[in-house]
Amino acid sequence: MTLSAAAYRRDAPTWTGYGLIGVWAFFLYFIGPASGTIADSLGLGDTAAGFISTALAAGLICAAFAGPLLMRRLGRIRTLLIVLTAMSTLTIVLALSPWYALVLLAVAGLGMTGVTVANSATATLSDRHPHHRARALTEANAAAAWLGVLSPVVLGFFLALPSGLRGAAVVVALVPLIALLPARRLPEPAPPVAGELVADTGRFNPYFWPALVTVSMAVALEFSVNFWAASLIRERTGADAAAAATALAAMTFGIALGRTFAAGLPNRIPVPNLLVVFFLFTCAGLGVLLSAGTLALSLAGLFMTGCGLSVLFPFAQSQAISLGLDRIDRAVALTSLAVGLAIGIAPFILGVLAEAFSLELAFSAGFVLAAVGIASTLIVAAGRHR
Repeated sequence: MTLSAAAYRRDAPTWTGYGLIGVWAFFLYFIGPASGTIADSLGLGDTAAGFISTALAAGLICAAFAGPLLMRRLGRIRTLLIVLTAMSTLTIVLALSPWYALVLLAVAGLGMTGVTVANSATATLSDRHPHHRARALTEANAAAAWLGVLSPVVLGFFLALPSGLRGAAVVVALVPLIALLPARRLPEPAPPVAGELVADTGRFNPYFWPALVTVSMAVALEFSVNFWAASLIRERTGADAAAAATALAAMTFGIALGRTFAAGLPNRIPVPNLLVVFFLFTCAGLGVLLSAGTLALSLAGLFMTGCGLSVLFPFAQSQAISLGLDRIDRAVALTSLAVGLAIGIAPFILGVLAEAFSLELAFSAGFVLAAVGIASTLIVAAGRHR
């Protein structure tokens, strides 16, 4: 059945799903620019700092397996309440820890709990809006990005104060606690109604796998920029840590703006076409950022990059989930696994390249990631056309 765009309804669980994804985004846009500050405070090099993203990815990968088990055992609501509380506690541990090993454990725990929150919200939105999945996930990520705009601003503000990273962490730790009440009101998932979903074939559409590659490349691009742009700006412009961290808000603002205005595009334009265009626009933004010698030009490059990145993940994820047929929970878990691998590998490799050669050369790897993303998208488009 084909539904018009007007049939899309934002009920209370939909808004709650948007907010829960926002909680996860608020932390993600905090930990990227904060990783450089954490590394400096512990006297770490670029490679060691890159392991912070690897720890985050390890948590995401564990969540892909542990999250569904927890929900089956405890139910979606109880699991959400537990992991939201754990996110708040682990954020404080991250900020107060004087030991590198404990930082890595806290980041891994935050990755595991945070993505469990996001996966629950994604599955809820996918179940409630099966005919408008791309729109629901894009709007959810748009709302999340608007909340995420505040993260680097909060970090930059507190880095300029004596409280520093610890003060910023207190604000970040409050966000999951605020989400506890609306999360309690979410409905538990209902069993499928006969005839509403296609029959379970026991396997995914074969083009699900290249679609999963597109998800990985979208995430690898976003987190490579998120983790290393502040360091690049400091190196190329001479800006201090507070200014460089705050500058990341320009990218997050571009992401939020792009998702806000592009959410309805899949109703008119095929998702693969949109993915190719936005991958190319991201490359243009990266080009400006790499050539920038001033803070103002860096801000312009970050904003352009953010606009390009804005819909890559939600569109790629919705494309992959749609190819998972009715196996939504497993498809979401596998996209989470792809996200974890991308976050774990890409920023770390950039750190190794930066230490071995230069940060500018390492950033150029972003063009390779975009090329792979475009190629996998074209494979999915060709398969669907046939």
